[in-house]
Amino acid sequence: MTAKQRKFLSVGEKIEIIHTAEKFKLSIRQLSEKFAVSKTQVAEILKKNDIRRNLAENGNLERKKAFSRRKTADLDKITYEWFTKVQQENIRISGRILKEKALEVATQLEIPSFKASNGWLEKFCQRWKITFKPISGEAGQVETEDVTQWKEKLKKLIAGYSEEDIFNAQETGLFFRALPEKTLSLKGEKCTDGKSSKERFTILFCTSMTGEKMNPVVIGQSKNPRYFKGSHFEKLPLEWYFNHKSWMTRAIMSDWLTTFDRKMQRANRKVLLFLDNAILHATTVKLQNVKVVFFPAKLSSHCQPLNQGIITNFKWFYRKFLVKRLLSSMGISEDTQQVEKSITVLNALIWTSAAWKKVNPETIKNCFRKAGFGSNNVKTDNEFSGEDDLPLANLFECIINVIL
Repeated sequence: MTAKQRKFLSVGEKIEIIHTAEKFKLSIRQLSEKFAVSKTQVAEILKKNDIRRNLAENGNLERKKAFSRRKTADLDKITYEWFTKVQQENIRISGRILKEKALEVATQLEIPSFKASNGWLEKFCQRWKITFKPISGEAGQVETEDVTQWKEKLKKLIAGYSEEDIFNAQETGLFFRALPEKTLSLKGEKCTDGKSSKERFTILFCTSMTGEKMNPVVIGQSKNPRYFKGSHFEKLPLEWYFNHKSWMTRAIMSDWLTTFDRKMQRANRKVLLFLDNAILHATTVKLQNVKVVFFPAKLSSHCQPLNQGIITNFKWFYRKFLVKRLLSSMGISEDTQQVEKSITVLNALIWTSAAWKKVNPETIKNCFRKAGFGSNNVKTDNEFSGEDDLPLANLFECIINVIL
């Protein structure tokens, strides 16, 4: 016997199945045959205790799952819009990240039954014609004409503002425990190790055109990590936020914007703040002294100062602290994983604060100019583009600097 195709039932039809089961003591198989639905569907209906409550609340026996289907369609659309948004920013999106985002959207839409399974991911990609491709070494293609038009518009946007009142803010991810993924070895020797740590922060940096740096916003997973107890964490020049995914949220962004605006009010400054046009940046917060301007969707990676070498420069300094810990642990810890585990959240925050402090204001000024905020005939410190690992040549330089 072929399996019956699942069909949508109204609340009244489900109530009838329950009444029939209770009155005639029919089995799931008998109910399945009587109402021409699958046995699995009958079993699900009999297990649910909220059908009568739903009936009492809306009194509509003919209402089916149109509302749920509408929510599912919204989930699909919102997830796809987010995907296209971050793809335009040249951000790498894996299947796992896409599933996590879908779960987040499902929570916001109050769809508790949604499961971001591999099957869902496959069908989602089929619906939207999404394919997984290897990453090439070339930057995303952006029309030169678009960049030129934006830079012409930029001149008008910043007119009337002094350089110290023009800011840029941007997030980045930091795998704060991840040690270098490459190593030197004797020829023919097999290199094996455990998986590299994937624990991460999201960090929001904000700086002005003259090199003024706001305290970084660090987003972790815990409200009060145990490493903070008895420490001087409160004295660190940074702001700590948290959520279970260590991601930027609209609530965190709104809170930071409000704090930034109050700081500018106290200083009696009217400032211009440039952000990429990520969905989470589109808050409804009313700002008095801060005017927010969004970069065009496809241009923020090319025209945003923090992306021109500032964030890379910060990570360069952070890795130097990490390598210093690596050297000090050699001969004490038995393997790399022990070294990684010895790095606490507090260690990472101290290094984050110190690394951000080391970013030279001249580097920041040059990156603003390279992004079109003035003459762009400058040299920046963006000598390598590794997001979360250092090329071996730079690793050697780190080690030599630490030793010397």
